[in-house]
Amino acid sequence: MQTARVSGPSGGPIRYRYPMGVAQLAWVVGALVLVLVGAPACKRRSAPSPDAAATASPTAQVIRRGAGGFPLPSGATGGSGAPGGGGKIVMYEVPRSRDAVAAEVRVLLTQDGWTTDASELSPRGSVRLTASKDGKTVKASVAGDASRAALILTLP
Repeated sequence: MQTARVSGPSGGPIRYRYPMGVAQLAWVVGALVLVLVGAPACKRRSAPSPDAAATASPTAQVIRRGAGGFPLPSGATGGSGAPGGGGKIVMYEVPRSRDAVAAEVRVLLTQDGWTTDASELSPRGSVRLTASKDGKTVKASVAGDASRAALILTLP
């Protein structure tokens, strides 16, 4: 926990606490990605229709792996580390809806021998998953909108 001291309006000290760990930073970065990904969407005329690759069953594809061996959905690009994540937070962009990407990730995890330890829906609609394989646990968040998604991985 980090603490900062600043002067209040009366000149006395005010102490703020910042309980920001790596996991919490991942969710903050996810929210920032939503803002950055959503802003360009305002300029589009309409959302693109899903193509055959987006609706195809993941069983027909070769499983591509990203950071930590986590299976990546088709069309995922990026793999860049988040600023301040210490190399443990890695982000990918996928040109499909958040819901389609989350469903594909769940299927890929099962096919690749991962166990889904936890799954929840955030208040803003992001899908949060915790998956493990061979003694390694990876946290994943799928954020985005109807046309683009971000897959954010938090490595052990």
